[in-house]
Amino acid sequence: MGKRLLALLLLLSSPAAAQKLPASLGPMIREAHADERKTVIDVAKRMYPESIAAIDKLLAKIEADEKARVTRAGFVEGFTGEVELGGYLSTGNTEEWGVTGALAMKRQGLRWVHNLDLKVDIKEENGQRTTERLFGNYTARRNFGSAGWFAFAGVRYERDRFQGIGRRTGEAAGMGYQILKGPRATWDAMAGPVLRQTHFVGEPNSNTFGLFARTRFAWKLTDTLRFSQNVDGVLDGENNSAAATSAITSDLYGDFALRLSFTAELETDPPEGREKLETYSKVTVIYDF
Repeated sequence: MGKRLLALLLLLSSPAAAQKLPASLGPMIREAHADERKTVIDVAKRMYPESIAAIDKLLAKIEADEKARVTRAGFVEGFTGEVELGGYLSTGNTEEWGVTGALAMKRQGLRWVHNLDLKVDIKEENGQRTTERLFGNYTARRNFGSAGWFAFAGVRYERDRFQGIGRRTGEAAGMGYQILKGPRATWDAMAGPVLRQTHFVGEPNSNTFGLFARTRFAWKLTDTLRFSQNVDGVLDGENNSAAATSAITSDLYGDFALRLSFTAELETDPPEGREKLETYSKVTVIYDF
C-alpha cells in the first residue's frame, strides 16, 4: 500500500499531472486492494478537486467492469473472502489444546451474490474431546435492480455434540432488503420459511417447519478498524434458536488483520442436561484474499 500511495503522490504532484489526470490512475485503482482503493481515490480527489466527477465516473466504470468480469467467469472463479485462524496450547498440570478456524467466501456478480461460510471449533483436555463445533452455510442471493430488494435461498449444516446436537440441517428461502449500502456501512436483513432436520444426541430426531431471519451489519469505523454484527434466528415452535456474533477487526499488515469477537448461541429447548445459552470469546488472525 505504501509504495502504491507514494507512486500516486509523485504522479499527481508532477507538472504534467497538474493539467490532466495521469493515465496510470486507472490501473492503480484496478490493482488496489479493496481497503486501499478508497485511499487512492481520496488522494486523487484532494489533488484534483475540479475533476471529482471524472474520478467518480472512472471508479464507476472500473467497478462495473469488475462485476461484469465476475459474471462471465466460471462459478469457481471470482471468489473473494477471508481465512480466520486461532488456537492455544497448555501443558503442565493440565494438558489442553484448542483450535478455531473459519473460511468466508463471496462471489459478487451483477445480479447474483454467492456466500459460503465454514467454521470449526475443537478443544481437548487431557486427551478428552470437550468441544467440537462444525458449521457450514451456503446462501445464493438474487438482487432486483437498485431498489434494495432481493430473493435468497440457502442451506446450512451444524454439529455440536456437547450442546446435544449430533447433526442439524436446514433449508431456507425468502426475501430480503438492503437497508443500508454506503462506503462505510452496510446493513441487510432477510426472512423466509425454513425446514429443519435435527438429530439430537440421545433423543428422537426432529423435523420442523418454521421462520428463518438473518441480519448482517458492517461498519468501517476508520480506514483500519471495522465493526460487524451478524444475527441469525429460527422460530419453529419446538426448539427456537438464535446466534449473534459481534466483532472488531483491525488491520495489521498487508492482507492480515486481528479480530476480537464475541458469540452468543441460544437453544430454547435443548436436550436434558444442556444449557440454553452458550457464549464464546475469540482472538483470531485474519487473512484476506
